[in-house]
Amino acid sequence: MKHIIAINGSPRSGWVQTAVKRILTNELYIGALVNHKTVTSKIYKTKTFVPVEEQYRHENFCEPIIDETIWKQAQFLLDQRAKINPRSSGGRKMHRYAGIIKCAECGASLVARTRKWNGNEYVEYTCNSFHRYGKEYCTPHTVRESQIDELINDEVSSFRDYILSESDRYDKIVRDWLRKNRCMTGRFSCTLKR
Repeated sequence: MKHIIAINGSPRSGWVQTAVKRILTNELYIGALVNHKTVTSKIYKTKTFVPVEEQYRHENFCEPIIDETIWKQAQFLLDQRAKINPRSSGGRKMHRYAGIIKCAECGASLVARTRKWNGNEYVEYTCNSFHRYGKEYCTPHTVRESQIDELINDEVSSFRDYILSESDRYDKIVRDWLRKNRCMTGRFSCTLKR
């Protein structure tokens, strides 16, 4: 019954990429327990990864579920996949905002889709939850890549204008400070000479 709920339930309760990757990289499935992988600083609230040679490793901690050779093959394939970048393989184009922009309603990534209309080709981004699971998870909304480009260009140019306008103000503050500092230094040196 749980399996049916996971398929028909929310998209977060089913198999997601991070859950599958954790399973594929977890050494407990071959019977080895590895502790002390990360260290968390309570003062700075930062997490740092510990080198492999400093981790605590317990071989044969439990009964292995997967044969070690199969697990090593999976690690090899994962390493190869990371090196060849499968997203851009097969002549597919890498879209500039893929994985960066998120849906405001459900928080899922917006995925790129190339569309053709009246002989024109354009890229639009749509919510991945809506695309994969339908209207019951998110509303159907899309945004064109050209609209995002325009928004970013407007934002960058307004930020540039703000920096330029403020730089004049800060230049004046620095000039006044230097002039005042020179006068103060001049008076101080004059009093020292006397």
